[in-house]
Amino acid sequence: MKNLFTLLVAIFMASSTFALNPSRTYKQLPDKYNMKYEARKIKTNDGDAELNVWYFPANKKTTNLVLIAHSGEGNMADYHRRVVNLLNCLQISF
Repeated sequence: MKNLFTLLVAIFMASSTFALNPSRTYKQLPDKYNMKYEARKIKTNDGDAELNVWYFPANKKTTNLVLIAHSGEGNMADYHRRVVNLLNCLQISF
């Protein structure tokens, strides 16, 4: 019985370690950083899920694309400061 309990605890701890931990509320929006954006939704290919995305239109015509994805911890609002720093390093105005 003790071995079964230990096994169940180990499985529970391992599953929570690898699980996503998304947050449904945004602490801040891009306009806090004076960034122009459009909130959009994209359906997955299988149609089972709909993803929230923020599209940032370019200031000038370009073929470049910057795609930023996160680990699943929190949500995309938690990455504003990193995005702003990245764009500044790349000398991209927003």
